[in-house]
Amino acid sequence: MEYDPELVEVGWSERLLFSIILLSFTVLLYDHLLTFANEIEYIWKRRWTPFSVLFMLNRYFAVFTMIAYLCAISDFNKRMLQPSLVLVVLSSVTMLVAEAMLSLRVYAVYNNNKLILGLTLSIWIGHLVTICIAIIGKEGILNPTSLGWNTVLDISTNVRLLFVLPAVVFDAIVGILLTLGLYRSSGPYRVKMPLVRLIIRDGILYFAVVFASNVAWILINVHLANKPWLIGLQFTPMEIWSACITATMIGRLTLNLRMYDPAGNDELTFVTMSLKFT
Repeated sequence: MEYDPELVEVGWSERLLFSIILLSFTVLLYDHLLTFANEIEYIWKRRWTPFSVLFMLNRYFAVFTMIAYLCAISDFNKRMLQPSLVLVVLSSVTMLVAEAMLSLRVYAVYNNNKLILGLTLSIWIGHLVTICIAIIGKEGILNPTSLGWNTVLDISTNVRLLFVLPAVVFDAIVGILLTLGLYRSSGPYRVKMPLVRLIIRDGILYFAVVFASNVAWILINVHLANKPWLIGLQFTPMEIWSACITATMIGRLTLNLRMYDPAGNDELTFVTMSLKFT
């Protein structure tokens, strides 16, 4: 059999994509198994609130998205523009739901300050708009290689960056607001308050992991988007990983916060700060 470098490159990109999707799905399911008992105790057994609905949407829509990606990659050779756009929309919704939850969290930390809510929601809406622009600007091109596959080639780097740059901006601003809000509200009592220490610890961990994932996503888009071994990839693998890790981390943060509300209330009050939407 004659050696075909194009076949090797496309085959390698297919295996890479499948491996990253499988890794993301494994991390997601493993976290679900570890935290399922807490989900029953702190979500299902309590009175449902709008934030409970967002939590469940974040938790299980991400699983649905990963399953959709696995099904798509199993039919890699036959993918056309529309299925690929559906997958991009699924991963984008996963990230937007997590960001909406974080907006409400910051809103609660600042004692339901509508100005803060307006700021975070404005950034969230901006991210939504840029995603829509990126999707609309996506151009489908049939694969011109000798393989004859009807695989749509990837979109331009500038359009693809519209997916991730707003996410990085959102994470940075929300992370700063959350940290400053906690320190200003708790004052000298913060060391003695387990809930404050928990939010700071989990919040820093969340933003560190998600920020690192999004930065890696940017680097791949800028430096590797036009490499031969990425030809044929309909979506950047880091987009999948970033959506998965975002859903996992915000779910963990929510469950950990609810563990500190044994009475099952919808509001936790300490010092001058109220934590609603838990």
